[in-house]
Amino acid sequence: MANTDGGDLIYGIDAKDGIPLAAPGFSMSQADQVKLRMEGILQTSVEPRVPSVVLHTVPMDAESCVLVVRTRRSWLAPHRISVGNHVQFYGRNSASTYPMDVTQLREAFLVSDQHADRVRGFVVDRLLRIEQGRAPVTLEPGAKMVLHVLPIASLSPRAQHQLEVPKLERTSFPIFGDGSRSSKANLEGFVVCDTRRGDCQCYTQVFRSGAAETVAVFGQFTTGEHALAGGRIEYLVNQLLPNLVRQLHGRGVPGPYVVSLSFVDVAGCEMQTNTSFSHREKYRYPETMMTLPDVLLETPEAFQSWTIMRPIFDVMWNAFEYDGSPNYDSDGNWHVR
Repeated sequence: MANTDGGDLIYGIDAKDGIPLAAPGFSMSQADQVKLRMEGILQTSVEPRVPSVVLHTVPMDAESCVLVVRTRRSWLAPHRISVGNHVQFYGRNSASTYPMDVTQLREAFLVSDQHADRVRGFVVDRLLRIEQGRAPVTLEPGAKMVLHVLPIASLSPRAQHQLEVPKLERTSFPIFGDGSRSSKANLEGFVVCDTRRGDCQCYTQVFRSGAAETVAVFGQFTTGEHALAGGRIEYLVNQLLPNLVRQLHGRGVPGPYVVSLSFVDVAGCEMQTNTSFSHREKYRYPETMMTLPDVLLETPEAFQSWTIMRPIFDVMWNAFEYDGSPNYDSDGNWHVR
C-alpha cells in the first residue's frame, strides 16, 4: 500500500477471496502485544522503513477489538519486504496485492528521485529571489536565515490540495519576530510580516500548495561586525518550527514534510557562540549563500524540533570550522550555552 496509494489494513477480520465475512477481532488483553508485534514486523521486515504508519485499536465489544494499520503513499518508495530469503517489492490495487515488475520499479525509483530534485529546485529558486531583492516584502539589509517547510505531497505533479486560510486567521501563522504582525494576499498565497515602519526584519510566506517559507534578517552589530548568533538561530528555529507545522497539519496539509534551513547574504559572516564575541580565531564564511542538508519530518503530530534539527545545526556549525553545535549535551539534550 505504501508503494501505491496508501490505505488501511484491518487485523482481526475473517475474509474469503478478499471479501470480508466477519469481524471476530482479538482479545482486548492482547491489544498491546499485537501492536508491538506489528511494529516489530514493520521495523525489521520492510526496507526502507515506512514513515508515518499509524496503529489504532477499534473496540468491537467489551472484550474484543480489531487493529487498523493505516499508511499513506510513501514518498520514500519503493519499499520491499525482506523476510528470510524472501525479498520482493509489492504494490496494491483495489483487488489484490501484486509483485512489482521492472517497469513499475523503474517508475517508483524515478518518482523518488524527482521529489528530491523538486525540493532542491524549489529551495534554490526561493533563495535566488531573496538574494535578488524579490522577496514578498522589502527586507532590511543583512544576513538572512530562511526556513522552508515543504509537504512532500505538494511536490507531486498530481497534487491537488490547495490551502485556504480565512483572512482573519492568517496572522496565526508564526514569524521569527515578536510583536504585532499583519498579513496580505499575494500571487502565491499570503504573507505574514512584522508591522514595523520601513523595511521588514521577518516574514512568513504561506503558499497555496501548503508549503511555507519564513525568513529573519540579522543586521550588523554596533561594532560593525557581520555575525550569525548560533545559539539564537537554534532557539528561533526550535521555537517556530513546531508552531508552523501545527498550523499546516491542523489545516489539513498532509505530511511528511521536508524541512530545510538556508542562509542568504552571509559572505564575510562569522559564527558567534554566545552574547559576546569568542576569543577563538575568526572564520568568515566566503560565499553569499549557504544551503544545508534537509531533513524529513515523518510524524508532524508529535516531534521534538531540537532532535530532528540537530543534523542541520551540526552542519551549520561545521561550515564555520566547528565540530558541531555546542548547544547539545552528551545525551542529545539541547540548551543554549
